[in-house]
Amino acid sequence: MAAAVCVIAIGAGLHAAAAPGGAERTSLVPAAQLLRLAAQCGAWRTYVPTTAPPGYRFAAWQVFGHNVACDTGFAIRFRRGDTLLTWEAGGPETYALECKGAPAARMSGTVVFHRVHGGLEKVWACVGRAAARSTVVAFQHASLRRATLRGLLRMVASARKASSDRAPDGRYLPASRAEVARMSARFGPRLFLPRELPPGFVFSAWAYRAHDPNLDDRASMILTYGSAGSVLQWGVYSGIDKLGLECPAKGNRRFPRGKPFLVIGGVSIYLIVGIHGGSVWRCIPSDAAGSAKPVEVEVWYSIGLDGPRMRRALAELVASARLVR
Repeated sequence: MAAAVCVIAIGAGLHAAAAPGGAERTSLVPAAQLLRLAAQCGAWRTYVPTTAPPGYRFAAWQVFGHNVACDTGFAIRFRRGDTLLTWEAGGPETYALECKGAPAARMSGTVVFHRVHGGLEKVWACVGRAAARSTVVAFQHASLRRATLRGLLRMVASARKASSDRAPDGRYLPASRAEVARMSARFGPRLFLPRELPPGFVFSAWAYRAHDPNLDDRASMILTYGSAGSVLQWGVYSGIDKLGLECPAKGNRRFPRGKPFLVIGGVSIYLIVGIHGGSVWRCIPSDAAGSAKPVEVEVWYSIGLDGPRMRRALAELVASARLVR
């Protein structure tokens, strides 16, 4: 089964209006992209800037994760021409930062710090309260510095939490038709996708690997969905599972497949639950997949979602997966 992975979402830049003082005051991250990010990370930890130095536009975001998606924060990239400015909330560039000592400024009720070290200029602050406290930082290469210190100070002081982190009104938000078309073009004619999602979940991003080293060199397409910080990762893997751990070949006695969790409409569904999450999957032979290669369809879910109802719902989701045509 696939573990949680880092994903990147790319969106169009936002044209913002200039505010007095030369800074831009608006939602710097497009609303659709902000919802995708917050759904995966949870609104309580999704602090984003509302002001940027002049000329900088949203370019992309990236979630950092190991065993649980977004468990080590996220980054947002801003660009002005070929100059990069990065924002992190709880990411690796914040680990050595402390909100102690003499601050560089106090702005809008926020204590902001500054330093240049190791070739990077960083401006940061500690935001939120108690257990929900987070460190946010804006940084750029000191040798290529384009944004002024005041612009960076204003940017960090403008940090605000996302207002929403799930699909509204009990609905779900799938990938758009254009995104599905791009996925299908990359993966080929064996792409299976969910017909629906649990309420509240938002499609976040997708990642394709022609030879995934984590999946016995099989081709992989992984879609990430989030809701209030909980994650579903939908995976489709094309090729033979040579180790035979999840989809052993007929007669494989070394790695025999265990008893199915459920059989739905004649489809055998398997389940395994670990410390960080669970996986529900099925194995589709080459003739049924309409190709020369077998396909595995799997959904990995955050452990906080685990329970009898969710296991059953995800099993039905995997059993009813549709083939994109």
